[in-house]
Amino acid sequence: MALQSWKREKAATEYDTQLKEIRGQLVDQLKCLDTQVECRTQCLQDMSEFFRRKAELELEYSRGLEKLVDRFSSKIRTAKDHQGFR
Repeated sequence: MALQSWKREKAATEYDTQLKEIRGQLVDQLKCLDTQVECRTQCLQDMSEFFRRKAELELEYSRGLEKLVDRFSSKIRTAKDHQGFR
């Protein structure tokens, strides 16, 4: 009877030790996953900012091109008009 009681206590102690080890591993994995989430979130925020700024620059560039085209188009029209008067 004492032997069975001792075996049960030993099994319970081993179980508790294994449970603590598993909990520790899970805590470590959770920390690792949290770090990955933070890194990926930061990466997504950086990419979002990059593409937002890129879109702003492309819009600014396209407006500049429109102005350039308008200026040269009006110069060409003016030049053609002057040629027509000669």
